[in-house]
Amino acid sequence: MGKRDLRTFAKAKHLWASLAATALGVASMFEASQASAATALAAAAQSPAVMANLSISVPLTTHAVIPTGQTAWILSLSTTGTHGVVTKSNTTNIVYSPGAYYASLLKGSSAVDKFSYCLTDTAGASSCSSVSVTIFGAATASGPVTPPVTTPPATTTSYTCVRNWYVAQNGSDKAAGTASTVPWQTLQHANDSGLLRAGDCVNVAPGTYPIVNTTYLTQGGNANSPTGYVVYRSTTPKGAKIEAAAQNMYNLVVVDGNYMIIDGFEIDGKNEGLSSAPLTMGHGLVGGGHHFQALNNLVHDCGGAGVATIYMDWYWIIGNTTYNNARFNGYQASGISIYEPRAVTYTATSADTTATYHIIVQNNLSYENDERYVPGDHTDGNGIIMDDFRNTQSGLAAYPYKSLVQGNTTYGNGARGVHLFFTDNVTVDSNVAYNNNLDTLIIGSWRGELSNAFGSNNTWTNNKAAATSVPTDWRSYNTAVLDGHSGASNVNVVWTNNANIDTRTGGKSYQIDDPTRAAAFPANNPLGKAL
Repeated sequence: MGKRDLRTFAKAKHLWASLAATALGVASMFEASQASAATALAAAAQSPAVMANLSISVPLTTHAVIPTGQTAWILSLSTTGTHGVVTKSNTTNIVYSPGAYYASLLKGSSAVDKFSYCLTDTAGASSCSSVSVTIFGAATASGPVTPPVTTPPATTTSYTCVRNWYVAQNGSDKAAGTASTVPWQTLQHANDSGLLRAGDCVNVAPGTYPIVNTTYLTQGGNANSPTGYVVYRSTTPKGAKIEAAAQNMYNLVVVDGNYMIIDGFEIDGKNEGLSSAPLTMGHGLVGGGHHFQALNNLVHDCGGAGVATIYMDWYWIIGNTTYNNARFNGYQASGISIYEPRAVTYTATSADTTATYHIIVQNNLSYENDERYVPGDHTDGNGIIMDDFRNTQSGLAAYPYKSLVQGNTTYGNGARGVHLFFTDNVTVDSNVAYNNNLDTLIIGSWRGELSNAFGSNNTWTNNKAAATSVPTDWRSYNTAVLDGHSGASNVNVVWTNNANIDTRTGGKSYQIDDPTRAAAFPANNPLGKAL
């Protein structure tokens, strides 16, 4: 299937769940929910989790049993004895905010708040259940704090513009595009003009650029040098906003050309507040060529991944913010996803031959990406995933080069913070990961904030990871560190100076299958603190 569809992004990662799942008694908690569907309306108990200084949207019909042919909606809410604020946002969703009552809840502490609700359907039936919200503290002893990760990543550039072209909201694709006074109107026309060459920058003025079809950028540069790329850049950081404007779109922007840079855009899938019928099912920004750089972008509310790459080499994903992605796509999407890279043919420059790392994921902020509206059991919704560099699913040769994941912050994601899956030769350094693995539909015991699942020759250094385990469901397996294998052992995996903690117990938090590494871990990695 061609790259333009990119449904080949689908992967058999349900293997992870089957390998990591256990036969422990916890599994029995889920047997009732797996029973065959009943013929009567049945509301379901819910157990979301949220930081005390944030809020969360809870779809009350998602896990309900709704008879075939019927539509269900919220009939009533009962908040007697509830300390937080429950607000009905639409006919099926509520928003829960811990509010002032939990503002003084300290980091490392948690509390549970409850309310009940009733559903009704078009046949006039009704059913009631409850919601138990776990609230994680966000305050220090001196008072409440704002999460440190809300500061956007520092901007970065790696190019020089030789020629400049211009796009503006009020432009025309019949214009010359050679000056800000005669701009083009669309990025697609800039690409299709046939005028772009290495060293060109397409300067996009602030404004909203609605698209009803995927934008495909195919005309790239010719060399890994400051003047060898074709660059699309927002003249004001995050000022140029590309947004979905039609129902049932898949991807928003697909970069199929080589030597291309996308710098400083906001890309909005327009799924905010939706629990069904999303505008976009696909990914926000996709790198389909080699030497692709995504710099300083804000990508959010896309049905699939925020930033994704597939089947090539030389990716720099630097200084981006991704949030509220992956919620509708059934093909294992995450905030930032690098999937099955492979060696490619190109004419190398000195920048290529002297580089230590081909793939760099650096200084990104990735939060609240999850698979909450994907039917069935879940596998992904990671902050960052380096996915199948061994190419086990395509059957091609394993990716042979080194990669770097450095200086990123991930929190509040449904799955892991930083996840290496069937991936080797990666240095993971100075990242912060906390309060991830919130999704209780990920049925398995491998739930690390920092996750080395089937990976060798990987080095984990100077990271900070704070997990919060919840004894009543699959989150009881949440750990700061996971180093797991099945079959052949992970070899040459180094864990050094990684601060780690379970904020519920206050102790160190790791699950390492290799006995030697497990024995050495406590001495080489300090107890961390709540983040």
